[in-house]
Amino acid sequence: MKNFTFAIALAACVVTASAQEGSLPAKHSVATNSFGSNWFVELGGNYNVAYTSQGGGVSANPFSHKRGSFGFNAGVGKWFTPELALRTAVDLGWARNTSGSAHELHPTASYMYIHQDVVMNLTNLLMGYDAERRWNMSPYVGMGYVRNFSEDVNKLGMNMGVRNSFRILPRMDAFADVQVLFTSSLFLGAKGNNSTSLLALNHYDKIVSLKLGVTYDISKQNGWNHAYDLAEIAASNREQMEIMERMVNEERLENDRLRQLLAADEPVVPVVETRIVKESQVLSTVYSVFFNHDSHEIASRKDLVNLNDLVAYAKAGNRKLLVTGYADSNTGDKPYNQALSERRAQTIVAELVKMGVPRQNIVVKAAGGVDLLSPYNYNRRATVVLQ
Repeated sequence: MKNFTFAIALAACVVTASAQEGSLPAKHSVATNSFGSNWFVELGGNYNVAYTSQGGGVSANPFSHKRGSFGFNAGVGKWFTPELALRTAVDLGWARNTSGSAHELHPTASYMYIHQDVVMNLTNLLMGYDAERRWNMSPYVGMGYVRNFSEDVNKLGMNMGVRNSFRILPRMDAFADVQVLFTSSLFLGAKGNNSTSLLALNHYDKIVSLKLGVTYDISKQNGWNHAYDLAEIAASNREQMEIMERMVNEERLENDRLRQLLAADEPVVPVVETRIVKESQVLSTVYSVFFNHDSHEIASRKDLVNLNDLVAYAKAGNRKLLVTGYADSNTGDKPYNQALSERRAQTIVAELVKMGVPRQNIVVKAAGGVDLLSPYNYNRRATVVLQ
């Protein structure tokens, strides 16, 4: 009896520990990753529109041939959190000198801008991290070094922009990026500026760029692991303890019965449940087997006893059985629950095969996360029915 009680207590500790290690995560909370995670590279082309501090007589139309030119961009960076990244980028291209009159040629100047940016994923910040999201908007600011190769001018630059990224593959995004570069009025065209105020736009030469390209995650691990939900861990522990308490009470009642029989010096007769099962019951009944939280381990193997009549009927008539796995939709994301429901279904398939059902007579279905039953933990199950 002492050995039995010790075994039950040990099992409860193991179940509780496993629940803590495998608890499903909160929907938007994430855990920190290693420094080597979530690195990315990017490559694209850009259309540049120059607005100089001394500009005049030229239409402000960004698509005017007197303002527009082209270039390239590349960069490398790392997401430190789902909301914050640092990026080192380089822009190479041409910008037109628009400081002359409308009748002048406005030649292009080749330039390079190397800059360090702080990028904020505004979508994740406001709506929470979602690995399945197809669109993200990320404003950024930065500063760096600008070189005008045509005029041999080197200046400091500041930039700001907004990036819209679109998921096209698990590791690849397409982006559309609008950036504004501010630099000294000595960078393009005539020297001087139209305002002495550092806050005035016409104090600076400006290059507005529309960038299009792709970003690729180069790290072995990209994305973010969900953080564990402490409230869900506590709820799971309570459920597991209730299961263990029920098992202990059942065993205690059985031990009391055996003790009474031994005290009366009567032979021990096992309790055998006799049932008369009608064919209509087997045909219409949905048999459920329940599972532990975040696991494909059967919560109580006594659930398998209920399958005996169904298995016997299916074997006698060479009938097929449909096994459907489910998960609880209140916890975990959609891909995780889909995989978990598949594992639960396969667990029941293995048990049916052990009971003598041919594997080819078993059809498997994974329903993913559902909210069909109340309380919600009853959805952590697999069902078996005649097909």
